[in-house]
Parts: sequence; structure tokens; C-alpha cells
Amino acid sequence: MIEHPGLLIFLAMGALIPAGFWLWLYYRQVYMDKEDKKWMIVTFFCGIFAVLPVLGVNYLLKTFANFELINFVEDATLAQRIPLVILGFMIMGGLEEYAKFVIVRGVNDKQQAFNRVADGIEYAVAGALGFAFIENLAYFAVAAQEYSEGPINFVALMSDSTFIQIVIARNMGTMLVHTLFSGFLGYYYGKAKILGLQAEISEKKKLRKYLLVKGVKARVKRLRMIWDNRKFPVPRAIHIKQDELIAEGLMVAIVLHATYNSLLHLDVSYLIAPLIIGEFALIMHELHLEKNLLVYDLEKVERTEIRKELEKSVE
Repeated sequence: MIEHPGLLIFLAMGALIPAGFWLWLYYRQVYMDKEDKKWMIVTFFCGIFAVLPVLGVNYLLKTFANFELINFVEDATLAQRIPLVILGFMIMGGLEEYAKFVIVRGVNDKQQAFNRVADGIEYAVAGALGFAFIENLAYFAVAAQEYSEGPINFVALMSDSTFIQIVIARNMGTMLVHTLFSGFLGYYYGKAKILGLQAEISEKKKLRKYLLVKGVKARVKRLRMIWDNRKFPVPRAIHIKQDELIAEGLMVAIVLHATYNSLLHLDVSYLIAPLIIGEFALIMHELHLEKNLLVYDLEKVERTEIRKELEKSVE
């Protein structure tokens, strides 16, 4: 493929344009300002790096253990295949979902624009699309080599119905399911983030009652500093609940991922369509819920309220 940079660029655009479409589709479901848009794009490009640990594990298994999950499953008997498929894809699906989530959390956990449940879904979807983009690009490159006899002929490749079907299936099917698996995890991640914001607001309100004494400028100054501190301490119980929510979301994403791959490889793919439609409907429903805006409004009200009280105290 290195000898055909023009074709490689074409394949990259063939994977990037559909990723951009899915990113736009999810983005337009809820109101997001410029800050949110910026972080979605950053998360998308950072999501590309989530492929590295997955490739690393596959490379190590193939190189040192001569193990490939697909070949292992296909060589098994029918009685063995079902548990092997489920277990294998639970492990590999878990690795993919965890890798994507680590990237999404690392990029977005500390940024202040993240203040709704919907934000968690949007950012998780963006990271998943970055992962799916680079995965599809690699898949297209391998398929182009396999479906070309001898040197790669661009015209012949573009007229090959099998290759075109692969491109369409990967871009419209695989990309979509990646967004759905991560979208569910993003929902739980968003709930965990909002739980922390609510606890932070509650703790700040308690401290405000203690520190805000009219005419005492030193305490007012201290209160301002505490309010603006992004790492404001919240009770340990809140952190535990956040971790539990994220663990629950990760398990949901892994089960959905493993279910999809298992149905695909057990020749019962006719069950996939209703599964995808149901998951897509749930994600879209959640993105449209007005309750996703409530915490944003609550935080805005609290900030306005405390600024007014601080101004009165300084006078």
C-alpha cells in the first residue's frame, strides 16, 4: 500500500467522510456550544489512539502464542463454538471498550463544558468514531490488497462489488455499532460526572453558608477561590458511586459488543438488525431528553447566585 499513496488517501477519505457524517448526526441531536464542538473533535482524533492497545494485544497473541480468535472459533466444534465465541468476544470487546473509554475520560474528565448526561454520550461517541475510523482504514487497506490480483488497479478495485460491499458495511454498520456500544457507556459516564457536579455544588453551598459573612472581605476572597477550584473535594461516597456507575456502563457496553460479534459469527445475523435499531432508538431518546439540560441550568443558577452574594458582601 505504501507504493500507492493516492489509493491510501482515497481509502482514508472513504473512512473519514462517513465518520464525519456520524459525528454530525449525533452532534445535531442536542444543543452544544463551540466549546462542546471543539472537545468532540479533539476526542475524535484522540480516539484513534485507542486502537494501539488492541493491536498490541492481537500482535502479542499472534506472535508469541500463534493465536487468532477468529481462527480458533472457526476450528472449534459447534458445541464448543458458542461458549468460545461469547468468552472470546467478551474479552476482546472489553479491551476495545475500555481502551476507548480511557481516551474519552482522559480528554474530557476535567473540562468544564462537560456538565450534562448528553455530553457523556456525545464525547463517548466521538471517541468511538475515531477508533472506528482508523480500524476501517486498516481493514480497507488489507481488503484492497486481497481483492487485487497482482499490482493494485484503482479502477478495477472501485468496480469490485465485493470490495464496495465491505466499504459500505464497515462504514454504515460497524461505525454505527461502535457508537452505540460507547454511547451506552457514555450515558453512565455522564451520570457519574453529573453526580460529581451535584455533590460539588452541594458542598460549595454548605461552605458558602459558613464563610459568607457580610463585610469580611478575606472570607469572600477565600470563597471565590474555592468556588473556582475545579478539583473541589467531594465526599468519598460520591467517588465510589461514580466508579460503580462507570463499571456498570462498561459492563453494558461489553455485553452489547460481545452479543453483536457473537450473533455475527454464529450465523444468526438476522437478529442484529432489531438489536441495532433498538439500541439506536434508546440513544437518540436519551439525547433528546430535556433532563440532560437541568444540571447545566442548575450550575448556571448557582454561579449567578453566589456572584451576587459576593458582590453584596464586598460593598
